[in-house]
Amino acid sequence: MGKFKADLDLHKLEIFYWVAEMRSFSQAADLLSLRQPTVSAHIQELEQSVGGKLLYPDGRVQHAGVVLGLHGLAGHVFRSRLDTTAPLEYGAYAHVARNYSAVTAACMLSRKSLFDEVGGFNERDLPVAWNDVDYCLRLREKGHRVVFTPYALLRHRESQSRDGAVKDPAEIAFMQARWKSLIDRDPYYNPNLSCRDGQFGLRTEPEEGMLYYSR
Repeated sequence: MGKFKADLDLHKLEIFYWVAEMRSFSQAADLLSLRQPTVSAHIQELEQSVGGKLLYPDGRVQHAGVVLGLHGLAGHVFRSRLDTTAPLEYGAYAHVARNYSAVTAACMLSRKSLFDEVGGFNERDLPVAWNDVDYCLRLREKGHRVVFTPYALLRHRESQSRDGAVKDPAEIAFMQARWKSLIDRDPYYNPNLSCRDGQFGLRTEPEEGMLYYSR
């Protein structure tokens, strides 16, 4: 099951390539079972949801994975960094496939069976923001993986299909109550790194939490 927003720049050929790329990750468990039949009983643990890499029209990174705790809740890593900047970003993480706690649903491929298993997006408590993050976290809660791939690359005119400037206090409160332990400690983000932005810089202010928008 694929999902992408109306403000993505897509052409038929590009859709074919990014879907094929993302499917290659979501089906990795099936390929593994063909090579090693003895692990077929563990396939459900390996099923994944996959998110692509999104750039703003000017070439800056819009999405290369989501980390919990950024700004006190969640945020996109390497946001607004030029994708061609040298030297490469921390760990070259915007240019390699890796696990994250969440990816954006602006461009996401997820098995329908997984979507149904966790009840899809929570449109009641999160009608505008963070419903994709919440969905990914519920997948991980069930033992599934969430993967970012930079090889499915698209341009994204973020929020042109809706006004995303205002954060809803009710949505913030729901996320902080439901996922507090992961917001406090994302397993895919070193606790020595700053949560003021998603650039993977060292934490230099012990009380930086006072500067988060959600506090």
